[in-house]
Amino acid sequence: MTGWEIRLPNSRGIPFFFNTETKESTWNCPPGITREELKELPGPNLSLSRLQEFPVGQIRVSHLLVKHSGSRRPSTGRRLILLAPRTKLSKC
Repeated sequence: MTGWEIRLPNSRGIPFFFNTETKESTWNCPPGITREELKELPGPNLSLSRLQEFPVGQIRVSHLLVKHSGSRRPSTGRRLILLAPRTKLSKC
């Protein structure tokens, strides 16, 4: 394998990827890993079932804070890059 394994931190119930050779960690599936290789990675079995719910290369968010030009305090957004007009924002 490539040295990657799946870990489950104590503080969060969200699995992440850790490379035991380079000590690199990432929330996203490492590039070049196929779905079959993903299933074979060492790590918590519970996290594998959660990872298989989503296509490789995609993430799922449960909450998203969107700042727009009509927000009461648009400057409070972290790393505010673009303020879109409220009419262009869509709800899921």
